[in-house]
Amino acid sequence: MPIDAEDWRVAVDAAGYEPWFSTDSPEGGDTAGYLPLVLHVFRRRDTPRFLIELDSEGGYETAYAEELPDAMDLLARWLPAVQGAAVVAFFGGLANHAPAGPRDPVHPLKAALLR
Repeated sequence: MPIDAEDWRVAVDAAGYEPWFSTDSPEGGDTAGYLPLVLHVFRRRDTPRFLIELDSEGGYETAYAEELPDAMDLLARWLPAVQGAAVVAFFGGLANHAPAGPRDPVHPLKAALLR
């Protein structure tokens, strides 16, 4: 049974992990509905040093990495999927974007891309 997001964060904190890297918004805001995949990396001093979490609207997956090289190897495999999903979401949103007027900064980009 999946654990509640708040309970999960409490468990991560209790295990000594601290946020290290995330593909979430810089302010730590919710990107649900914008980014289909979000990657969170936590670290601590004890091994396994890294906890890596891949979130999607359908749930989440976690993996542990003993040391930094292990974490970097895992990130090298997962980040292309996260990046690809972000690009697809961006262009999907762009295609559905209604220009706010002639000075809308997205309008020239959309016009150029959709020619």
